[in-house]
Amino acid sequence: MLGVSPREMDSDDKKMMTLSQAFLIDYFLYTLIAKKVSSAIQPIFYYYYKHDERFAIVRFIVSYFTAAKEILPEWDNPKESMISKSVGVGALIKVLNYVFIKIFIEYNGGFNSQVQQVD
Repeated sequence: MLGVSPREMDSDDKKMMTLSQAFLIDYFLYTLIAKKVSSAIQPIFYYYYKHDERFAIVRFIVSYFTAAKEILPEWDNPKESMISKSVGVGALIKVLNYVFIKIFIEYNGGFNSQVQQVD
C-alpha cells in the first residue's frame, strides 16, 4: 500500500492491504545502514549496497519471501493470519538477519552464489 487506501475501495479489499511502503522502508533500512554496526541486528546488505549490487539484494529478498510463502500457506490470508500483517512481516525481516548469516556461512560462496542457487 502506498499512502492511504481510496475511500471508494471495497472493505474486503482494504483488509488485504496490510503493509505500507513506509513500513517496509523503515524495516529494510536496518539492513543497509552502516551506523548499526554496533547493534545486535547487523546491516547485512550494506556491503552489497555500497558495491552497487542492489539487484542481487532484491533477488535475495524476493527469494526469501517466496520461500516464506511456500512454507507458510496462511501468507495469502491477511484477514485471518498475522504473518502477512506488519507484525508478521516485521518478524520475518528481523529473522532475515540471522538466516542471511547462516546462508552466508553454509555456502562459502557467500551472498551472490546463494541467490543464484535459489532462483
